[in-house]
Amino acid sequence: MKHLFKKGFSMIFCLFLIFASASVVNAAANPNPSWSVDERVIFHNQCSPYDYYAAKDPTIVYYNGKYLVYYTGANKSGGWQMCFTSASTIEGLKTAPRTYLSKIGESYFCAPELFYFEPQKLWYLVYQDGTYGAAYATTTTPDDPNSWSGPKSFGISGNMGWDYYVICDDQYAYMYNTPSDGSGKLYMRKTTLANFPNKAGAHQLLHVQMFLKEQQFTKVLPTINTICLLKP
Repeated sequence: MKHLFKKGFSMIFCLFLIFASASVVNAAANPNPSWSVDERVIFHNQCSPYDYYAAKDPTIVYYNGKYLVYYTGANKSGGWQMCFTSASTIEGLKTAPRTYLSKIGESYFCAPELFYFEPQKLWYLVYQDGTYGAAYATTTTPDDPNSWSGPKSFGISGNMGWDYYVICDDQYAYMYNTPSDGSGKLYMRKTTLANFPNKAGAHQLLHVQMFLKEQQFTKVLPTINTICLLKP
């Protein structure tokens, strides 16, 4: 598989907002991974007022010697905006300066995913917003939070919801998301690499098995508002 995405790390907000090491392309999957939770890395209210109540939904890559983190902040008014921070070490993220993404600057934009799309030699920031639903911005310098060109629309409609996430194989780009109807379903759209980011096509319903532990896991999500490091 070609290196369509160059990610140093990917981050997932589950019980905690988590840092997890990126997988090596074509590496065998570990069917029984073991993880341990380390200390908190990013606290809320460090990019006030934009993350006054929570810092969540982080996405991270290692680029030019620094860990770049884009994340969602929950503000005092109940709104959601995106913030940025970076540091040369994970430890350094605790005290690194925060930046509100004023270049995009919508009243509602959150849940970012940062990745490099090699066919176009562009960095993409995929997120949800109040204008297009599924939106994106692009840049050639992801370490500059003021360099993003956006928001732009994927040009799709129907089953608009939360937490859009894009991955690729050698032929297609796939966009996953869960709808906002409370059904707990997962949807996927796809388009060819040549057509990305346009012509995503109709959604497909994915049947995802939820285990008891995972169901219990998600019940405590609203209570968590810090980012912790999860190490293998």
